Amino acid sequence: MSVRAVLNVASTATSPSTTVAKVTPASVPASLIGSPTCVVYGLSTDLANARMQFSYLVYQTYDTAGGATGMAQATGTSAWVPIPKVSADFPDVSANVTATSAISGNSIEFTLAGTISYTQTEPGIYTVTTE
Repeated sequence: MSVRAVLNVASTATSPSTTVAKVTPASVPASLIGSPTCVVYGLSTDLANARMQFSYLVYQTYDTAGGATGMAQATGTSAWVPIPKVSADFPDVSANVTATSAISGNSIEFTLAGTISYTQTEPGIYTVTTE
């Protein structure tokens, strides 16, 4: 016996996210040392409006023209990132963020490029058979 049914199909989806943080350290940076490090924490999900945001800490060491070394860091919260068709039952939201940096005048500008992964659901009509 078979029955036609409307079922929600779950799949993994992604949304892009870009956040820019600018820091003006006390000592003027001349060059950057290595690559920036970014720590993502505090994911906040608003399922009713199909969006999420995250908090971050990003930091990097730098050299000054006088030969001193400093550390620039920024903390903040991203803008709301849309996560369309997110599952209300099992959203499984996560953020993978990569930081890049550049000297801009007397400041260091961090660009956080992220990929937000989550579970989305789409209704579909399926034939269900019983044995």
